[in-house]
Amino acid sequence: AQFRSVGLQEVRLQEVEGGDAKGANVLGVLRGPGTEVLVLCAHHDTAQDSPGAYGSGGGVGLLIESARALARGGERPRTLVFVSLDGREPLLGGRGGLGARAYVQSLGRQAQDVVGVLVVDRAGRKGLPTALETPAYPDPLRPGGVVVAPEGLVRAAVLGGSLAGVRVVRSFALEEAET
Repeated sequence: AQFRSVGLQEVRLQEVEGGDAKGANVLGVLRGPGTEVLVLCAHHDTAQDSPGAYGSGGGVGLLIESARALARGGERPRTLVFVSLDGREPLLGGRGGLGARAYVQSLGRQAQDVVGVLVVDRAGRKGLPTALETPAYPDPLRPGGVVVAPEGLVRAAVLGGSLAGVRVVRSFALEEAET
């Protein structure tokens, strides 16, 4: 409902399942011309046995507000996909990243159109900077190659946070390229 209310199109739930875990990713789209796609993510689950509901609730809030601002901005050079991931945190000693893997697997041939992925974590968490993760992932056009978000985009996001009084640090997630 929040994605729709800020102007995202094609809002839908994507089932996430693995082992005993079940959940859903929430996706929304802002269409741009051409085929290029930029994916912006946060996760809405929290660590097992967490004393509160905070895992990356701040990241989801940032995702929603970014969508609101970008939807108002009119024309954009590429399609933006906003994804609130489930299953990021490991459950019962298992692997995390369940929602991210489900999303990537759902892309099929559209994976070749993804020009970058930015993942926001720890947004609004007291005493810690907001983390902007730039996961590397296999390049569908160059076997053996990897793709990461363009450096200029990452710098702009870090600078934007700074101008808003928020400390944003880049966090590399190179292990994602192996999955």
